[in-house]
Amino acid sequence: MTAPKDFNKFLLALPKILPPESVLCIEACRTPIHIREFLLTRKAPVTKILPRGTILPISEVFHLVASDENLKDFEAVISASDSSGIPTHIQAYNRESILLQWFDASADDPLFISKKIREDLLKEFCTQLGSHLSEI
Repeated sequence: MTAPKDFNKFLLALPKILPPESVLCIEACRTPIHIREFLLTRKAPVTKILPRGTILPISEVFHLVASDENLKDFEAVISASDSSGIPTHIQAYNRESILLQWFDASADDPLFISKKIREDLLKEFCTQLGSHLSEI
């Protein structure tokens, strides 16, 4: 999937494609303090170790339940920040399945989406974000 142009819209739309109890793995370097505090107060238990997208500098990794409420609140915290608040890498998982990977989320790099996500939901998600699906 091509990168969404608006990270905040991406966050708000995620609950439409992720199954209940999915977790967002957020990796960031130099996380602004108010974002770090938010993520630490809402941290989810780590149930899956995911590959890091950054070797150096050492990044921070946070796990956040991808509920509608959490993602709305996270979007509000990011909106109150400058562009440094946008995480470097985003991954989503549910139990043992990786559902979404977006390395370099602040750039135009593509997202990798699991085929476990229904195509009709994914097409609607892409339309809402101005993105396009493509096969690898």
